[in-house]
Amino acid sequence: MKRPLYQPNTGPADLPPAANTGLWFDKFCNRWGQFEDNGRQQSWSLKSKQGENPKLAWIKTVTGQKSGDSGLLAEHAGRIATLVRDLGGQFFHFKTISPLATGLGREHPIENGFVWHPSLGVPYLPGSSVKGLARAWVESGWIEETVDPFKFHRIFGSDYRKGSCQDDAHRGFAPQSGTVIFLDALPVAPVQLKADVMTPHYGDYYEKGAVPGDWLNPNPIPFLTVGLDQHFQFALSPRTPADAADVATSTSWLEEALKWLGAGAKTAVGYGRFAKTDPADDTSDQSKTSQSVGARPSGPQYNTGQHVAARRVDDPKGKGRVWFQAGDGFGGVVTSGSPPPLEIGQTVELEIANVNQGIGYNFRLPRPASSSQIHKSARPPR
Repeated sequence: MKRPLYQPNTGPADLPPAANTGLWFDKFCNRWGQFEDNGRQQSWSLKSKQGENPKLAWIKTVTGQKSGDSGLLAEHAGRIATLVRDLGGQFFHFKTISPLATGLGREHPIENGFVWHPSLGVPYLPGSSVKGLARAWVESGWIEETVDPFKFHRIFGSDYRKGSCQDDAHRGFAPQSGTVIFLDALPVAPVQLKADVMTPHYGDYYEKGAVPGDWLNPNPIPFLTVGLDQHFQFALSPRTPADAADVATSTSWLEEALKWLGAGAKTAVGYGRFAKTDPADDTSDQSKTSQSVGARPSGPQYNTGQHVAARRVDDPKGKGRVWFQAGDGFGGVVTSGSPPPLEIGQTVELEIANVNQGIGYNFRLPRPASSSQIHKSARPPR
């Protein structure tokens, strides 16, 4: 095991227990070898030799044990839950149902990098990436409604991308920040990482313009991914209390994007897909800790007339009522008008009709958007 450093150096040979996995993976690679360079000098490289792949060997140093400290991750998840709830936002858990590859474009000796949280040392999705994913879903053409440009500009903020159909410079919109804040998505418990491999077969065709053929040698390139069934917490908050309704809209967009588009790299071949889970159904110690830190307040937090993001949940008394739960954990039924025909887990914007102190709410439907702003279209194929 060698590193291209002056001797002596005292770096650890293997990943120490409870170490920052991201720091280890990015800074302490020790699988280097020395090769003859024109017969005169030796150069450092991670080339395969004698049937050994140093790049894959380095990846496997972080796949033997889970990444992250369970206590710190649970504490972080609980604090984010409390923060978002106090701001009138929403948080929810998703689990990976396909490998997640994030940050492959970052520079690294093994060719493909990885995105690590700087202090917790676990893979994560930056808030900017989460926001971009929701935005891509709206712009993809699969969304069920045609979003009014003013609403799009209000939620996502100014856009000056050249060539973009949403370029504010051509639409005359004033510069502004978006009404919804997208927070970083982090694991709620230690993460199992996996080694994966991509195998380009026509390297000379892509790099040198040679004729592609079966005689060209395949080139296995290992890279690091997050394994299946790893739970992440996503959170959105309004920039001001008046923006709570936009959080409900953005949450529904993000949930669909995680399900259909996928996050991170290689989404075109199925990577980065998520499925929603209920934090209350997670019996792990880490999840229980995060829930207790962000526990439900002693009484309803919203006032009559406020618009809130409400999630369809099972009737807590088992009577079959169409029950909705607000962001503070208190819920109720729609008492004015017919309840929206949603499935369990789906979110909708509702208005507080009245507050039953210590118990919950009665909801009513908010004033509907104009028909010119909404156009139904086909859902993506399953």
